Amino acid sequence: SIALPDIDLPHDSLQWRTVVELDDDNCTVNFCWTKALGMYSAGVLRLGGSALAAGEAFMSKVIPKMQLPFLQTRNACSHLSESLKEIKLQVKPDMIDWTRRGFGKQGITELLSSSVFTKGVPRVCPVEMQRMLGLGAGEQLPAIVTGLQDAWTFKEAFLEVLKANKADETWLQVGEDREGHRVEAYACDLWKYILNNSDGDDDPLYALDDSFMDDFPELLQAFTPPAIFKQAATDNPFLGLKPDDRPPMRWIVCGGARSGSGIHADPLGAAWNALVMGRKRWIVLPPAHILSETVSAPVLEMLRLDLYDGDQQGIMSWYVDIYPELCKHEHVKLVMWEGIQEAGETVYIPPGWMHGVVNLEPTLAVTENFIPKLHPRQCDEAGAER
Repeated sequence: SIALPDIDLPHDSLQWRTVVELDDDNCTVNFCWTKALGMYSAGVLRLGGSALAAGEAFMSKVIPKMQLPFLQTRNACSHLSESLKEIKLQVKPDMIDWTRRGFGKQGITELLSSSVFTKGVPRVCPVEMQRMLGLGAGEQLPAIVTGLQDAWTFKEAFLEVLKANKADETWLQVGEDREGHRVEAYACDLWKYILNNSDGDDDPLYALDDSFMDDFPELLQAFTPPAIFKQAATDNPFLGLKPDDRPPMRWIVCGGARSGSGIHADPLGAAWNALVMGRKRWIVLPPAHILSETVSAPVLEMLRLDLYDGDQQGIMSWYVDIYPELCKHEHVKLVMWEGIQEAGETVYIPPGWMHGVVNLEPTLAVTENFIPKLHPRQCDEAGAER
């Protein structure tokens, strides 16, 4: 039998969550219930056997008895570790040596010296961006928009969150394991890693978290989604779903130099990415159905990161190994757009467009998907495919 702590929690499922952490050293389960910024109740269950068994017992015997709503539970199916080394193994188990190629000892400019810009992503003002949003399907282009973050205090609010919260109370998702479970790192440790040249890793950890801002209302108050994108968006069709059933639409993103995301297309609509700190290099290509009519199948394969084996995975390796070869194909240059995003600028990605990014220095950003009013059918097809 398991004795439960004497607690009394209100059943407002949109505000409460449970956090469970396994302690391998002491064979215990540490848990707390949190609401907004404060911790309501905490306790420790000491169970015999391994921490994994303790976690399974907690989930199978304790949670059902409580009959409480849980938005997020960190248990045996989620990874949480103080060791970034362990986290790296969970994110990329085949990566033998994260520093083998020595990218961390070279300047990012030197690493990208063989890269040649093809078409530059246009830099536009909000008025011009609003005009572009009124264009029909197939006419919109990617853009770097200036002047949309003038009143934002997101960077300051984020750093204050890290300062005010202990490292073991704040997490950021840095990927998934092979079973598709979230892999998370302590936010303070991750931020130190980002600022410290990411330990010299060739393809560093990159945080992309859709729930972090929900835990800290002051972050949501520190920025305002650009009005031009809100006006161009349909009403969120997922608001009628339960919170756990809604697809993620907003993320906090941070990573050090050489980190980034491989080339992909967002499954739900258009996207804006607001950079509040650092510099990013973007590569943007038309939707897959247009690209397939322009370039050959072998060239399309070169855009895929999942072809890499072992310790060659990552956007930085792709830029060093594949990008120069890709640029030798003249027809690729006709459809590939590139640009440098500076802090305070916002990148717009039209529906269905493929894109990838490499961070040129430590970065912090907010990104959000939305479904444009003029492109609901295209977005519905993408959502159905997902």
